Amino acid sequence: MFSLWKPRALGGYETHPVIALKVFEALSRIDASVGWAVANQDGLDAMTGAVLDASGALEILADQRLPVSGGSFPPGVARPVEGGYVVSGRWSFSSTCHYAQALIGLALIHGDDGVVKGADDLPVRLLVFSKSEDVKVVEGSWRTLGMRGSGSNDIVMEDLFIPDRHTGVMGRTGTASTGPFSGPIYALTPWLSVATSGPIGLGIAEAAIAALTEVATTKTPNYTMRMLRDRDNTQAVMGRSRAIVNGARAYLHQSIGAVFAARSAGRKPTESEHLDVQLSTSAALEAGPRVVHMVHEVVGSSGFQEGLQFQQLLRDSHTIGQNTFASVVRYEACGQVLLGMPTDWGILAWGLAR
Repeated sequence: MFSLWKPRALGGYETHPVIALKVFEALSRIDASVGWAVANQDGLDAMTGAVLDASGALEILADQRLPVSGGSFPPGVARPVEGGYVVSGRWSFSSTCHYAQALIGLALIHGDDGVVKGADDLPVRLLVFSKSEDVKVVEGSWRTLGMRGSGSNDIVMEDLFIPDRHTGVMGRTGTASTGPFSGPIYALTPWLSVATSGPIGLGIAEAAIAALTEVATTKTPNYTMRMLRDRDNTQAVMGRSRAIVNGARAYLHQSIGAVFAARSAGRKPTESEHLDVQLSTSAALEAGPRVVHMVHEVVGSSGFQEGLQFQQLLRDSHTIGQNTFASVVRYEACGQVLLGMPTDWGILAWGLAR
């Protein structure tokens, strides 16, 4: 599962993105933390191949069986030295950090006069990659409402030397024309990392629909005579849930398929095609909490019993729903672009530039 977007040169599959999204959704239907662990790390593999030069990326991704993990915020500090940077920082939400082969942090470059700024007068953001044995994992720092099985603890680098070949500027727009990272998978950075959130919402929603189907055929609510499935609101929730999930899935698969087809044909996707990836991912991720909330309204006390699945689906859906790459606040960023305004969402600006 951790080889879906690694290069064929390392034994990876460079899987068609729509097929990979189906895999992530299927895993998330079983358990959202499992689906997220695979999806997020495959997205980081694709980003690694796009941001680093080939020699450094091949070293970071050397073991096709293992993930690359890491975090972006709060940004660390990278000070230039001969041959690379000395990096310090503590980053949250590093899913699968316990068994990752390498760990990533986002740092701002600092010179003698403070933060180094680029041509756009914004701080230069540097992605730094280190083999995992040189990075500290802060046990017990992942304390959350849901997604508890993702192992998303904090990681720490303390005055760690990172060679140039293991660093890359976030916002890099060039794509490799030859070599192991010249395929369309790597030209789609950062969109694949964005899109990986969507199938988690879809998988959670599918699990909620399946759980509702099962309980509706066996449960008669307290003090009543009709089974749950015979009630109008249960039937309506079932229909609405299926429409929400099927519509969001179709939009997500169509949009990611379109940008992949464009890159495969050697064409840069249009702004509209890129925006569709962000919008469809947010819609797919949003499907999880929407469907779970509707299901909770009709299952009664089954929704809060620890031995049943509903309570975990509620916790997981509302936790993953806050993912910064695709939460509902990203609709605002897309709306800014659609209205001809500059966007304050850096990932979207990066993606449109690529």
